[in-house]
Amino acid sequence: MTFGLSGNEVVLYVQKYLDGPTDTRYTIVEEENLSLPRITFCTDPFYDVEAILWRKLKYDLKTVRVNPNDTLPTQEKILEDMSISAWQVTSQYRIGRSAIVFFQKNLNASGLSDISSTNLGDWSTTILLTRGGEYQLGACHVFTPKATLPKGKYEGLRIRVSGTQRIRRYSRNESGSWNPPLVYTVYFTDQVEKMTEFQGIPSTAECVVVNAEYEQQDIQLWPARIKTLSTRKSPCTHNPAYSHVQCMENCLLLSLKSSCVGPWLNASKKPLCRKADEYTRFIQEYEDLIETTNASRCNQRCLRRCQSVRFRPILETNNIGNSENMPSAWINFYFPSMEVEVLEEQWSYDILEMLGELGGSLGIMLGFSLLSIYDLLDVALFDIRSCGKKRVLPSH
Repeated sequence: MTFGLSGNEVVLYVQKYLDGPTDTRYTIVEEENLSLPRITFCTDPFYDVEAILWRKLKYDLKTVRVNPNDTLPTQEKILEDMSISAWQVTSQYRIGRSAIVFFQKNLNASGLSDISSTNLGDWSTTILLTRGGEYQLGACHVFTPKATLPKGKYEGLRIRVSGTQRIRRYSRNESGSWNPPLVYTVYFTDQVEKMTEFQGIPSTAECVVVNAEYEQQDIQLWPARIKTLSTRKSPCTHNPAYSHVQCMENCLLLSLKSSCVGPWLNASKKPLCRKADEYTRFIQEYEDLIETTNASRCNQRCLRRCQSVRFRPILETNNIGNSENMPSAWINFYFPSMEVEVLEEQWSYDILEMLGELGGSLGIMLGFSLLSIYDLLDVALFDIRSCGKKRVLPSH
């Protein structure tokens, strides 16, 4: 019987190492200051593209009969009629119990490039797209913070949202009604990531719904830091400034062959579609890019981030109605604790373990070999002694 380390066993050990099995370690760490997430306020509900673009738009555009000469509104007109201006959004940063106002008004409806910058953060406006049974657009105000916050309810970021901004809902004959959108959906994402214009709201975004009819609302922020490994099958990047959604958006925009775009693709630097037939062709190509191999090709090209932060919001409402003639709500964002959940992916079988198993198997093989040599020597000596005894002639 022979013992040894076969080639198949070596291949199995190496393949196990290359497959990179991992497990996740959960810990809690405490930090002195925490960075705020990117906070996006969107009018809720989102408004139908059908209403804004004056015509019926079904999910299957091949069944739609449109007049190719229908003229669509300009991007500035859409912005104006969606009341995307943030003229009644005021933000405050609390230090102790004294509030310092650092942003008020100044955002207007002239375009998506308007940004109000402060030493604590930037405000910008955008239009986001959601996809379901119908395409819908939402007017959003985005706050990208630059500051960190200590712990405490009175050490947070306070933002006042108005419940009186009016949205004009278009019909085919351009007549509209004015309704106050008293509800906002507030999304929270890592500061590096953003709401992508091409694909809409990222799947990692957490959200709460804020009703501007209530005077005071508190939102607790519970952060979790995700650390993943870069594996052969799923590589990732450690670049802290890298944005996966931005990479995906750039990749998809490069694949877009249409000469014009919808009102939410401001980053494309292409003109807005002005004719119904142009818009129909654009939507068909847009759907193909999102739902076919082009998106998967971009997914392969765009690495994920090895480290990210997710925020779990908890909304607390005092249920006190707003007594002002122009309803608004003060929203207080704060960290109730400095504890951060850390989910860290680790190798469950690394190169040291592979070498250990190979060495162990090799050691067992060598052990059996030494034992075999001892037995062989014992047998050989026994044979030599036996042969010597046979050569001795018997004495008479």
